[in-house]
Amino acid sequence: MTIEHKKANLWGKAAPVGLQRVSGLPAVQAGGNAALIEAAMALQRSRDATDKLALVELVRDFDHRGKRLTTSFTGSATAYKVLKVLPDSPADCTSGRLTALLQSMEAEGQIFRCVVKTADQKNREAFTLQPGASK
Repeated sequence: MTIEHKKANLWGKAAPVGLQRVSGLPAVQAGGNAALIEAAMALQRSRDATDKLALVELVRDFDHRGKRLTTSFTGSATAYKVLKVLPDSPADCTSGRLTALLQSMEAEGQIFRCVVKTADQKNREAFTLQPGASK
């Protein structure tokens, strides 16, 4: 199976990519751009790991100061809007990428959700490092 993109203005991305089935899933065939794709994926995994460590430190700092990092990904007060102004936040991290990083960290058990009481006695969810914690 080969995937081709007919638009010619995408330069290197327009080259056909051969796929083969591995355990029932499509995978890039060896040769051609496979080495470049694997190198790019390895670089992305390394960047994700570095950014996840930075995010864990930011959540730890929020916990230590008694602040909260909201779990909201939409609305007027999102995790991205809170973190983008901090000097220790991951560089060049878009809202979508930050959302994906936080969701994968939560799935991996690096961060957890807790319920926080606000000053006006409303319950809000926030990220924390302690499982089952509530503030």
